[in-house]
Amino acid sequence: ILDHVASRAVSLGPRTLRAETAAIAALAILMTREGEA
Repeated sequence: ILDHVASRAVSLGPRTLRAETAAIAALAILMTREGEA
């Protein structure tokens, strides 16, 4: 999944890459919190 998102972000450009990276980070944090809860 990460490879797919990374390749897509690269094709879309740096601005989108930052946005998708932020989204992935947010999802990772949420998943981690749910796992800890």
